[in-house]
Amino acid sequence: SLSPKISAFKSKQSTNLGAKLKLFCFAEEGSKPLWFEWHHDGKIVKNEDDYNDTQSSVIIENSDDSSILILDKLRQNNSGNYSCSVKNRYGSDIQSTILTVKGR
Repeated sequence: SLSPKISAFKSKQSTNLGAKLKLFCFAEEGSKPLWFEWHHDGKIVKNEDDYNDTQSSVIIENSDDSSILILDKLRQNNSGNYSCSVKNRYGSDIQSTILTVKGR
């Protein structure tokens, strides 16, 4: 009966406009089942497939011990703080990174 622990994130990363980003959130400890949740600047991130002018495509792939956040065609407004939180019945953990999307 272990509370979860997420592998450390890089504190900062930068990616080019239009590129693809994968953020990997891995629970190296913790009794299953585990529940993962992503936030961008405090707002919950959900799977979002529609491409429009302001939003890149968002895919979240969960497994029993990890969650991957995939952002396709990065835009300027994808910059900011991304956090992954995980919880189980014994506790929770969170890691975050600051993403900077660089213009061409």
